[in-house]
Amino acid sequence: MSLQFLKAGTSDTPVLNAISKHAFENDAEVGAPSAGGPPGYMSLKYHIKMARSGHLFKLTENGLIIGGAILFPDGDTLNIGRIFINPDCHRKGYGIRMMQEIEALFPEIRTYTLDTPAWNNRTNSFYLKLGYTEVKRNNEFVYYSKQRMPERKPMEWACNQASSPKNDQSTRHTLPHGCNLPGCSEQKNKDIR
Repeated sequence: MSLQFLKAGTSDTPVLNAISKHAFENDAEVGAPSAGGPPGYMSLKYHIKMARSGHLFKLTENGLIIGGAILFPDGDTLNIGRIFINPDCHRKGYGIRMMQEIEALFPEIRTYTLDTPAWNNRTNSFYLKLGYTEVKRNNEFVYYSKQRMPERKPMEWACNQASSPKNDQSTRHTLPHGCNLPGCSEQKNKDIR
């Protein structure tokens, strides 16, 4: 399986519009009160506008479009306006892969936000599974947020090696190492009498 997540162009919009319409109307089979979707979900004009403004993305498998996303970056926050996958591809891991690709595509983002209908148990459990936290709920929507954890660097400790007669200065280095910090398994110059 050769998946790619790419910015969509206006030439992609007819296919993305059809997938969006099919995906959102398919929600009626999993509890939606009626067929329908978010504003513009079946509007070619809307999808063209999103493509021209750089907000429309596509997920392809072996060159064929199988899903899309509308994303709104704003500083260090990314609002995931919507994602949609061809219903024939549901429950095969494509949604998870798309969300992973979204997070990888925007390394500068620290906070991801999105919302989903309160009635939609499938999407609510999906976002919770991906580490999103519910921040607000009303009768219609559940609002989620996810914080990107900053990359962790090895811990740096100041080691006082004054007990060593040859070194009266503190040194800095990363763990694991040999030092005089209490509890270090490699303490140097430890003289037990």
